[in-house]
Amino acid sequence: MRVRNDVEPLLTHKQGLSLYHFGEVNAMQMISTSEKDKNVITEFFIKHWGSPQMVISSGVFQCDALDGYAVKGEDGAINGFISYVLKDQECEIISLDSVIENKGIGTALLNQVEQTAKEKGCHRMKLVTTNDNLHAMGFYQKRGYQLHELYINAVDKARQIKPEIPLIADNGIPIRDEILFIKKTNLKKPRRSNSCPKSEGTCLEGDRPNGVRKKATGKHVPSLPPTTED
Repeated sequence: MRVRNDVEPLLTHKQGLSLYHFGEVNAMQMISTSEKDKNVITEFFIKHWGSPQMVISSGVFQCDALDGYAVKGEDGAINGFISYVLKDQECEIISLDSVIENKGIGTALLNQVEQTAKEKGCHRMKLVTTNDNLHAMGFYQKRGYQLHELYINAVDKARQIKPEIPLIADNGIPIRDEILFIKKTNLKKPRRSNSCPKSEGTCLEGDRPNGVRKKATGKHVPSLPPTTED
């Protein structure tokens, strides 16, 4: 997971995927990556990272081939980019880049992916960053993400696949470990119902068999048909 140059939000995401600044329409616009020429996306990653390939503990990803969103300026250039993967009711953010400071581009992109994840039925957001990326760790925690797991020396394994990963970050911290962050989307998972007879198998909440009513004792008794007094 990479975060580049994003800061506190000054922009909010509004309807139509445009970015607004204190009520004024900004010259930047957010679009789905399906609306952008793949070659332009590839060039963006080569320019800023040397390659669109991302190697982390959850896998090897080609960021320019993933679902995502881009923020483009008046000249059509990409000013921000986010890529993600949906799997097993989880949304993993693979990359997040904001190349213009003090505009909240990263926040707008993150909000858009979180909204997409909810619409797709995802119950959890997750991402992996490295121990040197102090800015990213602060950025995500301010937006509701929590530290979940620490993968000691995970970057050493990633270097076996991608040797160009530097040993030391620009801030002087050795790049060694990966940290998993998670955030719940507040979607309710279907709950197993204790009111389903064992003979009927596993039931989800709301799938209670017809004609079965649960007593406070936990036993199942047949429900009585309604009377004319109901």
